[in-house]
Amino acid sequence: MSAELKQYHVEKQSGEVLFSQGDPADSCYIVNEGTLEIFITDERGRKVMLATMKKGDIIG
Repeated sequence: MSAELKQYHVEKQSGEVLFSQGDPADSCYIVNEGTLEIFITDERGRKVMLATMKKGDIIG
């Protein structure tokens, strides 16, 4: 079975969500400019920042 790779350009404004905790892990993203903050929600419903991604970093 061969996989077909597709490339899409996605732009997000500050505060917009790229993906959420529990979403299917079916995409990979490369930060082209700016920063991307990675958060999870803990068992008490609080946002916990895990990392800040920068230009060239890959997430997904």
